[in-house]
Parts: sequence; structure tokens; C-alpha cells
Amino acid sequence: MGKIYQHLLSKKLITALAFLLAVNTIYSQENIYKAALPTPYTNTQIMSQLTAGTYQVISDGETTVPNHLSINPKSYLKLMAGSTMGTAVPHTITTINLDVIPLFSDGTPDTGVAVVLMVEYNPNGNSSNFIDQSYHEIKNRYGLRVKVTGITCQVVGGSSGAVLPENISLDMGFECERYYLLTQVPTNVAAAISNYTNEASASVPASVKLQWNALIGATDYELEWTWVDTMPIREIIMQ
Repeated sequence: MGKIYQHLLSKKLITALAFLLAVNTIYSQENIYKAALPTPYTNTQIMSQLTAGTYQVISDGETTVPNHLSINPKSYLKLMAGSTMGTAVPHTITTINLDVIPLFSDGTPDTGVAVVLMVEYNPNGNSSNFIDQSYHEIKNRYGLRVKVTGITCQVVGGSSGAVLPENISLDMGFECERYYLLTQVPTNVAAAISNYTNEASASVPASVKLQWNALIGATDYELEWTWVDTMPIREIIMQ
């Protein structure tokens, strides 16, 4: 919902007309649409939620919004090894096996694929053996269903296990370049004038709030307004 507050320039001025533009023309506005997790899955969430046998889902949240065009849609997975742990985490190679089901634009599932992501954390900062991200992208798909099918954590020069280090996280999302067809349905603009009490204890107009419902396809708005002077003509001539 849009809101604009405009302070009046004089006690003698009142708002006479306000109208909204950029509504009644057929054209599209560009927007980079992204659907992402609020925060990436932590190591404990990966081991508990994604290995529980149920799929975690990320999807296009605008599948039911009419009249839009998506360019270069893609869904992605990203395994990350945080670099702020120092020697608290040993030199470890982490591999995660995933069962991934891509989603079509209407939300129906595509054929599942097996994805393997691998990162290598090396606490020795000067070493070249450090892979802090492993990225997998699926083009022309509008979301993913994901579950973990296997975890291997190999400490270099040490043991191997299935417990993820605390610096491991997993992110997934969907994004595309999106164009919206602007609605041809005009909107109503509601105006509410607020008064204040002046030095003569009179209540006079001070500001006006203009408010309207969000319009499908609009990413910004232009507002034009005008005002009229309420002083009598003879008073204007005298001054």
C-alpha cells in the first residue's frame, strides 16, 4: 500500500487535487525476483531436517500472479564452509549427497537428479587447499525439492564420519529476471487532511496523507498534485 505525506507550504493553502499516474499505460517493469531461505541451513539443521526423509522446498512464490514474463529462471544449491572458525575446526573435506527434484513453472515436479556438493576447510590460511563454496545451478526450473541422502566428513590425516562441522551451511534458492504487465484497472486514491492549532488557537490544515492499494505490476509510482490559494482576489491585489 502506498503512502505519501506532503506538508502544506502555507496556512492559506489547501490540497485541491491529487491523482496517480503510471497506471494506465500498457508496458512492463523489470524486477529481479528472488525466492530464498531466510537464512541458510546450519550444520545441525542439515543433519536433522534434510536427512529426515522429507524434502525441503524452495519455489517461485509468484506462480499464481497473472501476466508476468520470466527471463533466465534458475534454481540453485550452495554448500558453504565458513572461514571464521580458525583451528577450532580441523582441515576437513565435507561431501554431501542430495536428491534434488526441480520444479516446473506451475510447481509440478521434474525428474529427480543426484547432486554431490563438496567443500574443503583448511584452517591454515596460507594453504591453497581451501574450497569454501560448492555451487550447483539448474536452469529453466522454478524451485527445488531437496533432501540429503549422504554425508561424509573426512578429516585430512585423520578419521572419517558423518557429523558435519559447525562451520558448514547449505543455501538454496530461485531467481529470475521478471517483467510484469501493468494493470489497466484504475485505483482510488484516498486523501486525509490533518490539522494543527495555530497561534490564534484556530485549527488549520497542516498536511495531507494520500493512500492507495498496491497495483499489480507496479514497482514504483508517480504522484502529481496541485493546490489553490483560498485568499480573495481583492486581498491578493492589496498585497
